[in-house]
Amino acid sequence: ECHTPEGMWKLYGGRGVTVCKDWYSYYNFKQWYESLENSDNSLYAIDKDLRVLGSKEYSPSNCSLVYYKINTLLAISPFQNEIRYPLGVWKEEGFNKFRAKCLMTGKRVSFSKMEDAVDFRIQSYKDRVEYFLMEADSLGLDTHEQVRYTLENLDFKHLIYNRELKLL
Repeated sequence: ECHTPEGMWKLYGGRGVTVCKDWYSYYNFKQWYESLENSDNSLYAIDKDLRVLGSKEYSPSNCSLVYYKINTLLAISPFQNEIRYPLGVWKEEGFNKFRAKCLMTGKRVSFSKMEDAVDFRIQSYKDRVEYFLMEADSLGLDTHEQVRYTLENLDFKHLIYNRELKLL
C-alpha cells in the first residue's frame, strides 16, 4: 500500500506515507510487534497517525496499537477524494442543498448552507471519538495516553477543511 502504485496505494504511498527502512525486514517488524503488550489481541490495529500526530511513516517511534475502531476513525475513504467540498460534505446534484453523513448512524442529512453541514460533521466526529474511547474502556483495552490526548484535542474543523490532522 505504501510502495506499489495499485490497490489502496493512492491513500498511502500516493499521499507520501512510507515504511521505515528497518521494517523492510519482516524479522525486525515482527520483533517490534511481538514486543508490544496486546499484540495477540485481534481488537487492536497498528496506527501511525495518533501517537505522533499526522505521521507519514510507519515506524516504531510513530506507531502504536489502538482499538481497531479508533484506527478507522480518521481514515479517508477512497470514495471521498473530491476536494471541492470539506471532507464528508457534498452538494446534492440538481438541488441547492449540501449533504453530510453521520458517522455513527450512517444517516445522511441535507442542509441549505455548507457551514451547517460542516458543523453536523464536526459533532459527528466528536460523538464517534467519545463513543469509541468509552467502548475501548468498557472492553478493558489499553489506549495509549498520547493517542487519547490527541483524540480528545483534535481540531475537527481543520481536519474537515484541510484533510490533515491538527490539535486545537
